Amino acid sequence: MLNHDDVIQSGTMVFRVSDPDCKIEVVSSMQGTFAFVQCIDTLGGEGREIKHYFGRFNIDRAQDSIHHIMQTGGKFGAVLTRDWTIPEPEEW
Repeated sequence: MLNHDDVIQSGTMVFRVSDPDCKIEVVSSMQGTFAFVQCIDTLGGEGREIKHYFGRFNIDRAQDSIHHIMQTGGKFGAVLTRDWTIPEPEEW
């Protein structure tokens, strides 16, 4: 599970749970559980740009899943409008 002070970094990409610009939406389907991640690209210290990626998600390995999604996930252009949520397994 993620904690409020968790920071996940992949290269220049950062997912900081406490940052309101960083969001995650987790969805389940017959094909598995996926996450849509909104994170920050620090542009190597030269700025800040919001990026969007999606990929498979494992609730038991949330940090590793987010890191993997930021590294290899597919890109999407929509902005996540809801606050980030990771449902408890019994909510799936």
